[in-house]
Amino acid sequence: MFKVYVFRYVTGSPQNLENAASKLVFGTTYRRKPPLEEGPSVTDCLTSIHYIFKSALGIEIPLTFIGDMPRYLLSFGQWEAFCIERERAQVGDLVFVKNIKGQKGIAHVGLILGVDRIFHCSKENGTATIESDQRFFSMYEQRLTLLEMVCYIDSRNTRLRDKHQNNFIDVY
Repeated sequence: MFKVYVFRYVTGSPQNLENAASKLVFGTTYRRKPPLEEGPSVTDCLTSIHYIFKSALGIEIPLTFIGDMPRYLLSFGQWEAFCIERERAQVGDLVFVKNIKGQKGIAHVGLILGVDRIFHCSKENGTATIESDQRFFSMYEQRLTLLEMVCYIDSRNTRLRDKHQNNFIDVY
């Protein structure tokens, strides 16, 4: 198998996440940055994850630039990040990835639903789906290290990019 970096909500039970995700599969229309009022029937990758965690666990994942999410999640104190073998990932773990053909360091998020099952909502599929690892990772990859993910600044976050004059926040 292979290693992945996952972000895990550690203070709640993920048992209802799969049911909440299943309700969105093929029942949504993909649109980038949709207004919350249109959800969950119109959603993107991050908005769908927001709805799943909110409906299953009552957790509000903030809607911001996708590339900034790893840093934001860890700042809340209820999330941890791990580098683990993919088969050890748990239901509810989030994987932040980039499109294999894209330039951004982080551009997409998927939700682990079990062995060889990843929920995500993408422009390519036009809706929310559950993919096998092989299919998901044929389209997306994790190229950044865990530290780079946490320090990465989304390309649309011009305020932070100007402040740090870089694609990454300095940690030293």
